[in-house]
Amino acid sequence: MAHQAELKVIEDNPIGDLRNLTLVLLSSLQSLPIAGLLPSKSGQNILRRDLITLISAVPSPDFDFDRVRPLLESTLADKLDDAFIWRHVYNAAVESTPPPRTVASSFNKPHGATPAAFRIRQNTVNLLTLLEGQEQQSEDRRPLAKPNKPIDGSIGTRKMDIGFVDDPEANQESRCHWRQILVPGELKSKPTADTTSEAWLDLGRYVREVFAAQDNRRFVLGFTICGSSMRVWLFGRLGGIASEPFDINEDGLRFVFVILGFVWMDEEQLGFDPTIISENNTRYIEIKRNGLKERIIIEERLQRARCIVG
Repeated sequence: MAHQAELKVIEDNPIGDLRNLTLVLLSSLQSLPIAGLLPSKSGQNILRRDLITLISAVPSPDFDFDRVRPLLESTLADKLDDAFIWRHVYNAAVESTPPPRTVASSFNKPHGATPAAFRIRQNTVNLLTLLEGQEQQSEDRRPLAKPNKPIDGSIGTRKMDIGFVDDPEANQESRCHWRQILVPGELKSKPTADTTSEAWLDLGRYVREVFAAQDNRRFVLGFTICGSSMRVWLFGRLGGIASEPFDINEDGLRFVFVILGFVWMDEEQLGFDPTIISENNTRYIEIKRNGLKERIIIEERLQRARCIVG
């Protein structure tokens, strides 16, 4: 059974609020890797295509929310069942209106061992909290373009075309440090610059600076845009991999999803090590010993190479 209090919030809120709730839930579902593995009901595409089509129909004033109500309720059940949730996804998506556009998935970001159903429930409950009138968490990042100003913290002079920083008040006059860079980006005017010798190595140099300044990063997401061709990148300390390129003009919806992903991801999804906790300028790791929780204070780090191998 679903939580009655949470269901009442859904019932009591007007359609405008229900529309926002539906968009957040469907966007979370389509970004999961499994949405790219499950087949479409039509048998000609993947389920993610159906979900994107459904998302595009939700803003319409004629959208029938009874289609997604069972899905919303299933994500709030006491005992979450992945198969049960995805069955309701199929039921909602099968009624989608216009045929799917040619839109592929946004970059599949790495996930931990948390079950998909828990992620869906977490997003849904977070939005329900907002609907109850509680304050929304303030933004903690913003995109920033500084192609002509060096970023502090490099051994040499290093400039970054564009990226996402952890300072929502940052502007073009602000001085930024590499420890503030969450997602670096590289812009080139020509599509032919989408090569190892140009855009790829430039982005790799930015990522190297991020790793050097942020020792608690396990991986770094980035992007390159050459002309209208975009790639999304994932760098670990052993190298990097990239998505297939796509045209941001022809595939604008995917571009929007990628940028929203960079804005909405939490720190763990952005690559920060969740086992390292920061509090009052002190960093520590929590462990359990003899049934008691203990903190291991990190006073200094071992030497880390300022490079990416691969």
